[in-house]
Amino acid sequence: MKPAIQVKNLEKTFKTVKRGQGLAAAIKSLIQPTIIHKKALKNVNFTINEGEIVGFLGPNGAGKSTLLKAIMGLAPAAAGSVVYLGRNITNRCPRANLLDGLGYCPEGGQGFTVLTVVENLKLAAYLVKDKNEIVKRIDAVFGLFPSLYEKRTLKVGFLSGGERHMLAIGMGLMLQPKVLLLDEPFVGLAPIL
Repeated sequence: MKPAIQVKNLEKTFKTVKRGQGLAAAIKSLIQPTIIHKKALKNVNFTINEGEIVGFLGPNGAGKSTLLKAIMGLAPAAAGSVVYLGRNITNRCPRANLLDGLGYCPEGGQGFTVLTVVENLKLAAYLVKDKNEIVKRIDAVFGLFPSLYEKRTLKVGFLSGGERHMLAIGMGLMLQPKVLLLDEPFVGLAPIL
């Protein structure tokens, strides 16, 4: 099998301001802030081959979401490399990654709340010019998530959190990505779909 994604020595650092204890220290930190560099990712290495399904497990704050954002180009890496289908995409803009077939579904069910389920799915297929192909892809999403079909004419603002998350995954599938990065894919989903 060929590698789909290879991550080598990936690191991500965040800048934060050190806050002092007590009123005087808090005021001082506002006037003369002390900047601290915190490592969210340190020396991350792995390979995911084509056809594999891989999950990253860990407690809150372990860096799982940051890792996916760094792969997608949403959070610039401080060091290391990300190789996607043989090309180095480290810190490349997310749009270019999307155009190359790297999809991303953020945590917490996205969607435009004033649009219907179908309108959101159509919007997610903005690069697809063939209207018949868009209909086929929407039907495929409804095949995966039948409860979305039942709510297809509802505005997303009226969906439950789990339904919004299903919609986010469906939107991620509309461009038929070669690799789909799912952040917290099961949060809010019912145990029986």
